[in-house]
Amino acid sequence: MALITPSSVLEACTFLMDTEEFRLPALHVLRQIVGRRRTSDNKPEDCDALMDKAAALLLAKCSAQGLLQPGGFLPVQLSGRLDAEGELEEYGLQLCGALGALGESHFRSLDRAGDRRTLYLTQMLAFTRHPNLRLSSVALPLWAQLLREAQPSAAASAAASSALPGDAPAARPPG
Repeated sequence: MALITPSSVLEACTFLMDTEEFRLPALHVLRQIVGRRRTSDNKPEDCDALMDKAAALLLAKCSAQGLLQPGGFLPVQLSGRLDAEGELEEYGLQLCGALGALGESHFRSLDRAGDRRTLYLTQMLAFTRHPNLRLSSVALPLWAQLLREAQPSAAASAAASSALPGDAPAARPPG
């Protein structure tokens, strides 16, 4: 990942997303990059920088194409093009898949100081709300993963519940 971060691979892929001929192969490359897991060979800061950069570029492309709307809904004219049998159906599926893969593995890498996480979740919410079930179902694993990450671990839950005063057995009076 350290070699990809300073290169222009991400920028080239997002540039190629504007051409009908190369948009799907470009999304395939992006999905391969964002789907990579951290390994012990990679520095965490290199991985975080790469994934945040990928998110920034993908969200900028979504915004430029009119897909990123503040309310979390896609514009009606664009929504129809992403429907089943629409001219952008496969593109929407691949774009949602790339964004979903990014969030499933690297949501915590997205910039906390800016509004990148909010923009990302807004875009994924728009895909989830889309009436095309094929498109909306691509976004569902992301939400399941985020909910799993939000749940406290079983060990932490057990430790927290045993520390609650109401859960302790009542002491017997000396008899």
